Amino acid sequence: MLDQARSKVMAQIVPAEIADPGLVLSWYAPALTSAREAAVRDWSDTEIVRLLKVGQIQTATGTSRHASTMASMGEVVYKSLQYAHDEDLRAIAIY
Repeated sequence: MLDQARSKVMAQIVPAEIADPGLVLSWYAPALTSAREAAVRDWSDTEIVRLLKVGQIQTATGTSRHASTMASMGEVVYKSLQYAHDEDLRAIAIY
């Protein structure tokens, strides 16, 4: 007997009252285009690439952006993205 209910293709069926579509591995991923959350839509590609490459950004341009990656995203930068080629990170930023 399985601990949780499963669909025909064996996907876990989570009751609606405990499901939270905003959480992934108990971590909330803010909307990147929302000015109230973690908006990067007004950032330059260079700023986004730097954040993905080193996990932080601190510039003194007009709006003085300050940002750091933390928790799961910090781990992604540390274990993976810091080694990525700048042109690949630029493609991520543009996407």
